[in-house]
Amino acid sequence: MIAFAVKREYHKLCVQIVSKELQEYMKKLHIQKHIFALHSEDLAYMIEGVSVGDAITIEDEDISRRAGQILRLERDDAVILFDQYRNITCTVIICSKTIFQIIVNEIKDNTVFKPYITVLLPLLKREALETALYNLTEIGVNKIQLILTQKVQRKWGGQKEYTRLMKIITSTAEQSKNYAFPDILEPLKLTESLERNPGEKYYFDVAKQPIRNLVLTIIQKTIERITIISGPEGGFTVQESQQIEKAGFVSYSLTPTVLRALHASTLAAGIVRSMTNENEVR
Repeated sequence: MIAFAVKREYHKLCVQIVSKELQEYMKKLHIQKHIFALHSEDLAYMIEGVSVGDAITIEDEDISRRAGQILRLERDDAVILFDQYRNITCTVIICSKTIFQIIVNEIKDNTVFKPYITVLLPLLKREALETALYNLTEIGVNKIQLILTQKVQRKWGGQKEYTRLMKIITSTAEQSKNYAFPDILEPLKLTESLERNPGEKYYFDVAKQPIRNLVLTIIQKTIERITIISGPEGGFTVQESQQIEKAGFVSYSLTPTVLRALHASTLAAGIVRSMTNENEVR
């Protein structure tokens, strides 16, 4: 009986030792399921004069709070910091309530997706607009120009709304790793927006030529810039549709049904980006 008890305790001790050694080994291998990305408006200032291998202390309180309290980063975790132009891959040295210190492993220019896609997006209702911006950023469009049409049902919220929308875009960029996130421009009247965007122009509405015609067209040639437009809730007026087509936009139908404005803009951008994607997988 005594021998059995000793043997059992010896077995438990061996399991504990192996378990501890395995944990230490896994730490050394630095197995991390997901590398988080954090947007920083001050990245250019942070990395001015910084080289690979340098340690830097992040003084941005919001980033430090998110890294420590929300993402719960720990020593030796990898993290990516980015602005609209560059991104840096780093290893965490210290991540506490008061200090966030990292070592820079890599500094890269962001990948700007080609061709350059501009979306002329009606000023939708707030919730729909926020969802549309999330979707368009995730898809990888380059510019979003908000537009005012006769059936737009609300007023623009000025700088306060612009700031909120930019936060949605940068938050989406963090999740989707679209570091070169799109510019968003304050609303213009429809006629003004039609004049400002060169390149191929596509207009999505009901009862137009089928979308397969567009797919066959765009996969057969190299395109540098594309502008796409779809209507607000309730669609464009007859006069607005005529103005769009007169400005050189070729019309296509996305589906045989009538889509919500949010879904139409998302589907149109997704088709155009996927059919014209010239970028290698990162």
